[in-house]
Amino acid sequence: MYDDALASQAKFLVAMVRQAILSGSALPSPNVFLSEPKYASGHSADQITDSLFLHTVPLARARRIRKLDRTVVPQHTADVRHIVFAEMRRIGGLHADRIISSERRFAVQDGERTHFLDIPLQTDKALGTIISTQYAARSAELQLLRADNDLQIAKRLYRQDRLLMYVVRGEPSVEAERFDDLLGDFRWKFSKLGVEMKDYSEPSLVAADVLEDMKIA
Repeated sequence: MYDDALASQAKFLVAMVRQAILSGSALPSPNVFLSEPKYASGHSADQITDSLFLHTVPLARARRIRKLDRTVVPQHTADVRHIVFAEMRRIGGLHADRIISSERRFAVQDGERTHFLDIPLQTDKALGTIISTQYAARSAELQLLRADNDLQIAKRLYRQDRLLMYVVRGEPSVEAERFDDLLGDFRWKFSKLGVEMKDYSEPSLVAADVLEDMKIA
């Protein structure tokens, strides 16, 4: 059995792939590809995804997956946002509170469908999100995909002038270097879709850019 978090991630990816196939567009990630049905099991989300990878990717059968350095402690998106918001309020005062949304998630209606969007930065002319990618690579990729999906839905419904994504990726490390290619792929994709992506080594560095990018007249 797998946990609710993994089930939610799988459901999200399947929905994005289905939408891409129906619309005739490219698959949402360079790491998403189509194959015959595969099955995997395990006692945790990591065990299940590692098992599925070994059964799905031919080259993985010849060599074991190198594990993420467990000494690197993930910095979750919620924690990163808390630091950014505090710094925004410190240097921007009341101006910051006009940008930071009071609701972490809000519901929007798109025809007969209801979407719950996680977009913490909002003005009349721009929408922005802040995410951390200081996770294992597959979790970081899901963070990017979810953030982009929310921004694209909001763009279609509200048509703001700018879509902004602020990515906190941490200090340089071996794992960060491995993530560079994936981040580059997403940067290129986002630019084609009208999303401006900026990345930072520290959460506190994000605040000044947010205040400038989302300046309210």
